[in-house]
Amino acid sequence: MYVRHGGDSGFRSNNKSGDESKTQEFKLSNGQIDFYPETWLTDKANIESAILIYFDTGTMDTSVDWIEEN
Repeated sequence: MYVRHGGDSGFRSNNKSGDESKTQEFKLSNGQIDFYPETWLTDKANIESAILIYFDTGTMDTSVDWIEEN
């Protein structure tokens, strides 16, 4: 997820090869369990690249396919 500023609906990654009917479970630091569709997930290399680019430039990694949330 990429959020430009407070109140922004943000962007999420888009995995075109993912299966919308399949989900992945994530446990948050507060113990909450969330499920996200495979189409929202990307591989580890893309995540690492996106994080590094964000911390270096404050911008979105253009190699990730992003969808703007409305």
